[in-house]
Amino acid sequence: MKIRFILSNFYPEEIALTNRIGALLPLLAAHHQVDVIFLSKPGVPFDEDVARKKLDGVRVNLIAVSANSYDRGRFLVRFCVESFNCLRLWLTARTHPAQLTWVSVPQLSLLPVSALFIPFSKGTSLLELRDLTWESIPFGPGLLGRCLRNVVEKVAIFSISRFDKVVTCTEAQADFVRQHTRVPASVVRNGIALNRFDRLAGLRPKAPGSGPFTVTYVGNVGYAQNLMTLAKTARLMSGIPSLRFVIVGDGLDLTKLREFAAEARLRNLILVGRVSWTDTIQFYEQSDVLYAQLRSDPGLDKAEPSKLFEYLASGRPIIYAGRGLGRTLAGMFEQVRLIEPEDENLLAASVEWVRRQGYKISKMNRAVVRSGFIREDIFADFLRAEHLTGNDN
Repeated sequence: MKIRFILSNFYPEEIALTNRIGALLPLLAAHHQVDVIFLSKPGVPFDEDVARKKLDGVRVNLIAVSANSYDRGRFLVRFCVESFNCLRLWLTARTHPAQLTWVSVPQLSLLPVSALFIPFSKGTSLLELRDLTWESIPFGPGLLGRCLRNVVEKVAIFSISRFDKVVTCTEAQADFVRQHTRVPASVVRNGIALNRFDRLAGLRPKAPGSGPFTVTYVGNVGYAQNLMTLAKTARLMSGIPSLRFVIVGDGLDLTKLREFAAEARLRNLILVGRVSWTDTIQFYEQSDVLYAQLRSDPGLDKAEPSKLFEYLASGRPIIYAGRGLGRTLAGMFEQVRLIEPEDENLLAASVEWVRRQGYKISKMNRAVVRSGFIREDIFADFLRAEHLTGNDN
């Protein structure tokens, strides 16, 4: 069978999308011809050699489509340019027909653009809906905000209904699809790739006195995470010696955080930006406690942050600020302190509690992740159910 993936991002970028798809591709490429059609990072020439190294010998066809750059801070401008980029992406995809088309959507604009092309594509269409992105967009208060939210949701529902199948990351997301469309929805949960798990599970605790007590966040720096809470906590605790806060990642809010840190003259807040996976490991290794948050928005209650699985594999204690499914997931494990989101006083008290309490590496957390949340195992079960392994096709 020929399978084509249509993606808004791909390697060399290392983000949630590429990490998830990267675990799936070896399973499919072993039995099928796979085309990966994707937008290259705006303003950065696509480096196929680097991408191939990250694929580690997996044989797939890489088709990069250059993307126009845009102002990421202005929603309407961003949406329009992203839609144009996705239109170009699909025009390229049309020249590479396949028996199965797999579209992965966190980028909102890819959903309605795909809805324009899917009815004219041969074969089966599958939508991987990893987030209900429109539910967490800050449309603003009042009648206008509610109207915009309703319009965007209706467009999203219509677009979903154009596909033959849908895959989501949580049961709540699948329930949304079932309630609003007639498209069959399956759940392929988030997890962690085996090679990443092995690397993180090999980390040891920091040696006593080997550096300041470090609270680390790793991941996207955007609206949903509202990392200003962590920055304000750093300001609250700036008088405590040998205590630092580290944010590793990139996103729309990074500039705002840098401005806040500069204005408050925070020496205990380190804003690293996006780094390679190899460098990320070093930050995990230097951490005493890991922090994650999803802001108090009902639209985020259906999400399970994939970074939690990396955190848990490291064995280190976790402070999770959030509600909904993310809180439920985090609460399944030990050495996880659950607090309400967006409260710097609560976060400061939790950091101080962990700092005084001390910790040991959690072998139980690692064992649970290894037995139930390895991405290759999760995808293998799904592919068997869909008859996409071996000689099923």
